[in-house]
Amino acid sequence: YLQDPSAAIYDKALKLYENLSQDLNYNIMFSPRGLLMLAQTEHEVRGYKRTVYANQLQGVATEWVSPKRIKDMLPIINIDGPRYPVLGGLYQERGGTARHDAVAWGYARAIDAMGVEIHQNTPVTAILRGADGAVTGVETPRGTVRAGRVALAVSGHTTTLTETAGLRLPLRTINLSAFVSEPLQPCLDVVVNCPDLGVYLSQSDKGELVIGGATDLGQSFRRDVKQHVFEDTVAAMLDLFPAFRQVKMLRQWGGHLDIAHDASPIVSATDVPGLYVSAGWWGGYKAIPAGGMALAHLVATGAPHPLAAPFGLGRFRHLDYVLEAGTTTAR
Repeated sequence: YLQDPSAAIYDKALKLYENLSQDLNYNIMFSPRGLLMLAQTEHEVRGYKRTVYANQLQGVATEWVSPKRIKDMLPIINIDGPRYPVLGGLYQERGGTARHDAVAWGYARAIDAMGVEIHQNTPVTAILRGADGAVTGVETPRGTVRAGRVALAVSGHTTTLTETAGLRLPLRTINLSAFVSEPLQPCLDVVVNCPDLGVYLSQSDKGELVIGGATDLGQSFRRDVKQHVFEDTVAAMLDLFPAFRQVKMLRQWGGHLDIAHDASPIVSATDVPGLYVSAGWWGGYKAIPAGGMALAHLVATGAPHPLAAPFGLGRFRHLDYVLEAGTTTAR
């Protein structure tokens, strides 16, 4: 990330992830194997070098690596053969992966022990407001839940729920697809992201390749995978890693993401008294610990956490954007 507020909150999230297994007493399988962002055009080279310098000024360990260094890190990569040869990359050694379901169940077990009620298979269908306009609760298929404060953290469903309260947010929902291969022998010990070709991948502890590609081009609430997205993603991966040509895919899925106009998150109170929202994280699994901490602080105190203060809804009224659109989407 390029902007100072973004670097601060995401670096905080990573620091929390590093000790989350101990804090939750639950193994989230955090693996700091490093993140490598490949540059294959001169435009991408300039952009990534700018991000490297910004991160270094922000105290976030980031470095620019040469094609030779990349080949040493990834012997199976095709450096010169792709349509766009690899010209270098941005490398963050502290980055990595964690087991997504372990994070979810680790948090769930911890809050259950604190007395929090968890209702599975109970979707919220509407936000309820009183005569004074303030939140009074939520409606579900199993009945009404009364509450003076409601916090929304529902990713791509944010706008469909806020509209039931008469509130429109500067968000749009898009679909993102992912795929998993059959298990392989260990061969990829770094997370690889290649925006120029539209593919990112890593290898799980079980040996599966976890692969993702570009989002749908327009707003979409799809939950499946478009065939052309699958084909384009796999073709891009094989351009970089032809050794995977005979690998079989096991499963694929699609999910909702919401993105704000400046591609930065929203952690904010809203114009509806008692309604708080955490949204626009743009696939923000990486931000879960810091995002959750900031939302909890906001709901408990009514004031934004210092790390989340720049990400309030007020920035859209005053054009005070935290502009990451060139960093997280397309340069």
